[in-house]
Amino acid sequence: MMFMLPNNKKIYNDGTHMWRDTVSSYGIYEAVIIIRNYLELKLKHEHSEEERLFCRELFSAMYEATAGIIDPRKLVYAYDFKTAHEHLEDSYYHASRKLNSSCASGIDRLINASCYKSNYYNLGLAAMRAI
Repeated sequence: MMFMLPNNKKIYNDGTHMWRDTVSSYGIYEAVIIIRNYLELKLKHEHSEEERLFCRELFSAMYEATAGIIDPRKLVYAYDFKTAHEHLEDSYYHASRKLNSSCASGIDRLINASCYKSNYYNLGLAAMRAI
């Protein structure tokens, strides 16, 4: 079976080649986004065993190439707990939830600190501080 990225005319027989070609065409950071979107799209549908194997190869190639430069503790886990559990990625899911909670608390503190009149918040200032 042959695979290709949307809007791409190149055909790939395995995930490793797709990853390498995407990195060489777009750079590693952009490739991570492209491949993540591709895999996210694929996870929403049922696929043959051949397609699942291709996606596993693709994810493995991406993970191996980025493990040294991307700290998984700083990533936002994009899937629900059921999916995380199926992929044996429970720890990533929980770490991401903890980061999301911490980020939400920080944003909430900034919004509350921007209150300069009773029930009036300067959300523009809070947003600039949060960023």
